[in-house]
Amino acid sequence: MAENSIIEVKDLTIGYGERVVMRNLNFSVKKGEIFVICGGSGCGKSTLLKHLFGLYAPMSGDILFKGKSMVNSSEGEVAEMLRDMGVMFQGGALFGSDTLLENVMLPMQEYTDFSPELLERSARFKLALFNLSGFEHFLPSEISGGMKKRAALARAMALDPEVLFFDEPSAGLDPRSSASLDQTILDLNASLGTTIIIVTHELDSIFTVAQRVLFLDVEKKTMTALASPQELKNDKSNETVWNFFNREPF
Repeated sequence: MAENSIIEVKDLTIGYGERVVMRNLNFSVKKGEIFVICGGSGCGKSTLLKHLFGLYAPMSGDILFKGKSMVNSSEGEVAEMLRDMGVMFQGGALFGSDTLLENVMLPMQEYTDFSPELLERSARFKLALFNLSGFEHFLPSEISGGMKKRAALARAMALDPEVLFFDEPSAGLDPRSSASLDQTILDLNASLGTTIIIVTHELDSIFTVAQRVLFLDVEKKTMTALASPQELKNDKSNETVWNFFNREPF
């Protein structure tokens, strides 16, 4: 296990059926860092993210979480690892027939033995952290897009996870809401030391929050760069990466 890493990816190949999406992935995510996965459309960013939190099984290779294999562990052991992970899916993925309070309580009901009173109090506290006090009994359809993102983040933080995964968090947001979400990500990382892994192609967000960026090349079907966003913007040795970070047209 690489020193100070919380997730380590070893010789990973991912895909669907027999179709390879990405191969030969080797990288680690440091404890407490904000790590961004990016690349062109269709490169497999979200697919890789879903492998990292155990939703998909890889074609080959391994993913270590705090030194333990997610691929070769039992279901019970993986469930314990998932207890330390929170996920904010693209679009929020809130349950439409449940109130915001009920949505946030769901992970607690699954992984804790909290009493009904403690469940509600804890869920209210998480919503309040993201400025959603007073909206506990609203349905997702009754709030704005930015509020849905914050509610999804409150649910992802329900169990105080060590690692937060974001899939295209700024999708569908106006520039001010997107900037506000970026600041929330920075605040969470600074105040709680939460490791945050984000899939995005939004350059403004990448330069605002990312400490390191993994670039996936859709043509080569593998990773071709791993560095800070500023380093990737200035490095002309990889034309595809340089074009992406400098918004050069095809």
